[in-house]
Amino acid sequence: MGLGSASRDIELELAVEVLRRTEIFRALDDDALTRLAVASRRRTYGKEHYIFYQGDSRDTLLLVCDGLVKVVFTSDTGEETVLVTLGACEVVGQIALLDGEDRSASVVAVEPTTGLLLTRATVLDVMVRHPVVLDAMLRSLGRLVRR
Repeated sequence: MGLGSASRDIELELAVEVLRRTEIFRALDDDALTRLAVASRRRTYGKEHYIFYQGDSRDTLLLVCDGLVKVVFTSDTGEETVLVTLGACEVVGQIALLDGEDRSASVVAVEPTTGLLLTRATVLDVMVRHPVVLDAMLRSLGRLVRR
C-alpha cells in the first residue's frame, strides 16, 4: 500500500467518524457510513471564507469536521444578522437541500474550517434507504424552525 492509499484511508476513516458523530447520520451502520463518506467531498475554508452565499442555488449539505462557521442572514437593506454559530459535527444547509430552493442565508467560516459536502441526491437516497435518517433530518428542521 502506497502513501497515497494510506492517506485516503485515513481521510475516509475521519469522514466516517464525523458522520457517525452528527445527529442526522449517527444511527447508520458502519457500511452505510462508509458509503456516505465515499460520496462526500472534503473541503477546507480559510477564516472569513464564504462557504455558501444567501441566494445561491446549490443544494449541498455541509457537515463541519473541525472549525467554526456562522450562518448569516442579510436583509434587503444590507443589515446582517448572525442566526447561529456551528462547530464540529454539526450540519448546515438542510433547508436548501430539502426544498431545492435558493439558500436562505450565507455560511461563513469564523476560523479555518474543514467540512464534508454531500449532494442533495446522496442525502435523499440515504433518507429513502434509511428512514431513521429522514426522522433525524425532520427533527433537526423542527429545532431549526423553533430556534
